[in-house]
Amino acid sequence: MTEDELIMATRDRLAGPPSPIWEARDPRPPVTAEEWSTFEAAVGLPLPPLLRRVYMEIGDGGWGPWAGLCPLGVRGDEDEPWFSVLGQWEGGIEARDAVEAEDESYLLYFCNGGCVVFSVFDTTTGRVGLRDGEEPILWQADSLHDWFERWLVGEHVMSFGNPA
Repeated sequence: MTEDELIMATRDRLAGPPSPIWEARDPRPPVTAEEWSTFEAAVGLPLPPLLRRVYMEIGDGGWGPWAGLCPLGVRGDEDEPWFSVLGQWEGGIEARDAVEAEDESYLLYFCNGGCVVFSVFDTTTGRVGLRDGEEPILWQADSLHDWFERWLVGEHVMSFGNPA
């Protein structure tokens, strides 16, 4: 599936009948190029073009597996700013600094699985995994593209039973 096909398939899925797999289906308005640039500047990490496309062409969170993609956190209109991608990233750095934990600032927590479960994107390798609190990451996909594609074909990507 090409990136364009993935974007179209995502739009079709959100517009179609509900999936048997629990998912969020209410996208927030897409981010603007200026909002994306603000986010990129704040995290200062290499981000894949597909991540930019889904946030700019589908929506700023509110859609996708389980409770859906988190909003980026650059608009200031989030109900719970700490629950945004930027809020999770900033909060993680503060928490790690406070306890002198391993630096994981290269991880973006981008999709909410409920409670303290998140899908994380590793900006150094491109892999996507599932994280439950402080538990080790269960790597599920070799790329963001693969992760989205697996969700689109019906895999439960927010399950600990689906390693890559």
